[in-house]
Amino acid sequence: MITDGLFESIKQTINKVDIDPAELPAFFKYKKIEKGEKVLSADQICSNYFYVNKGAFRIYFIKDGVQFTHWFALEGILFTELESYTLGQPTSFFIEAIEDSEILTISRVKMEKLLSKYPAWQEFLRKNWEYAFIKLSNVIASFQSKSAKERYDELFEYSELLQRTTQKDLSSMLGITQYSLSRIRKEQS
Repeated sequence: MITDGLFESIKQTINKVDIDPAELPAFFKYKKIEKGEKVLSADQICSNYFYVNKGAFRIYFIKDGVQFTHWFALEGILFTELESYTLGQPTSFFIEAIEDSEILTISRVKMEKLLSKYPAWQEFLRKNWEYAFIKLSNVIASFQSKSAKERYDELFEYSELLQRTTQKDLSSMLGITQYSLSRIRKEQS
């Protein structure tokens, strides 16, 4: 089933799963996304959550003509552009596939139905938010207290991310120039 990966993520995240896996496909749309294709662009209103079945996405914004990578979503991640989704306002972000990918999307209407039908889905979504908030707190603390080299060293926990992203996107996410990232990488070797 197209939702097998999502169901496995749910089982790994929460203890008691009251969700019927056979019902999940009715809530989600499956879509193949080619590398470079966007599932959300600036000035659109985000009305979906996305689950990455396969592939990787870059979430970024553009300021004064320069792209700034905000973060990446790889397999097993359920995400949205939360500000736009919650407030119903146009986003300033882009969500773009950085490799050929497969996603599941769930609309706001179907999300509400799933939330009201299954308490386990509520818990799964809450735990996803908690995890995202913890990660965001850690990123902020890292930018406030660590050097660029220390921030790069922390990325080695996510070696798969380092292999799947470009130096340009990584340097943007770390808040450093590509030259600085190159220098840090050379020091690592």
